[in-house]
Amino acid sequence: MAQTPQKTVQENASSLVHDITTDLASSLPPNIPFDKFKSVFITAVLNNPKILSCDPVTVKTALLKCAQDNLLPDGREAAIIPYNNKMKQDDKWVKVVTAQYTPMIQGIRKRAKELGGISEIIAECVHENDDFDYSLGDNPFIQHKPAKLGSKRGDIIGAYAVFKEDDGRVVHRDVMDREAIEKARAVSKNQDGDLWTIWYGEACKKTVVRRGSKSVPSIPDALRDIVTRDDELVDFSLPKSAPRTPDNPLLEQQPVRTGEQAPRQEARQRSAEAAEQNGAGSEVGESGQLPAPANKALMENFSSAMLRLKGDNLVKGRENFWNKNTSVHKPTELEIKLEDEIYKAHVNRDNNKLSVDDLKSHVAELIEEVYGCTSS
Repeated sequence: MAQTPQKTVQENASSLVHDITTDLASSLPPNIPFDKFKSVFITAVLNNPKILSCDPVTVKTALLKCAQDNLLPDGREAAIIPYNNKMKQDDKWVKVVTAQYTPMIQGIRKRAKELGGISEIIAECVHENDDFDYSLGDNPFIQHKPAKLGSKRGDIIGAYAVFKEDDGRVVHRDVMDREAIEKARAVSKNQDGDLWTIWYGEACKKTVVRRGSKSVPSIPDALRDIVTRDDELVDFSLPKSAPRTPDNPLLEQQPVRTGEQAPRQEARQRSAEAAEQNGAGSEVGESGQLPAPANKALMENFSSAMLRLKGDNLVKGRENFWNKNTSVHKPTELEIKLEDEIYKAHVNRDNNKLSVDDLKSHVAELIEEVYGCTSS
């Protein structure tokens, strides 16, 4: 098949940007002119014409996310990566190529400096011929000396991240070996996509930064959102290839589904899937079987966890949260309804029917209404 002429590629890329000019211009910061953003994207498409084979809506969405994060889709700060996906069309699942926006390490480091709080994030891969040592405990340290220039460094055997606050103080170090990194890859829906096959080293760095960020409370919310963007590609239900171990680096701890526990969880999953098809669920699991919040704080944590999720991961994240936070406390009818109302609010937020600020206010009112009248 003949290659797409360069002029046609440029025209098609330019057309995609033109369709969302107003939204892009309002999302970009003053230091990134619209024309520069457009030019960078066209160059990215020329370097990877496969982007034009993606569903146009997903390309536009990816560009808007990139602009909102104040990054350029140049392959260094961020990348638009084609991703083989399935979408429902006319009640049938069909294979489509969608565009996935992926912030890169350089972009994450750039935004860390701009946002403050965390002024520097060091992320590097360790190769088998490097000299590497680290220690935990009261006097943690990381020492890394790459193999001599001109010599082969060998395969990647791990990666590490160091987080520094504005005053230069190291607030956290995280180290992952190759096995832990591959566990993270196993729960990615795009584990054989461009990020993991073409930019494997970048994927390793991003994985350790993402895990390490969980232990750094001083990270600004805007930066945390960028670091966890790839959560949209994490399958929280865990495929068969992913080890169901509590140390999976991209998942919080959850119980292994065995014995009598499995049918109950599978019933909740079927109910959650039905809720997804209807836009929002009316209940989860059997009455009285729902893993219930024992207090106000748990409901607030549930809403915070859902705030980081979008699309299909809302349903999976909901299930995952209650699997981790099962309580012996039997839920009241009000609590069951409250959990469902919070979930519906996040579905509306994901469908752009509710802003984040309005969602937070709405959820706060819901929680206060329930616990205000039940706390006595």
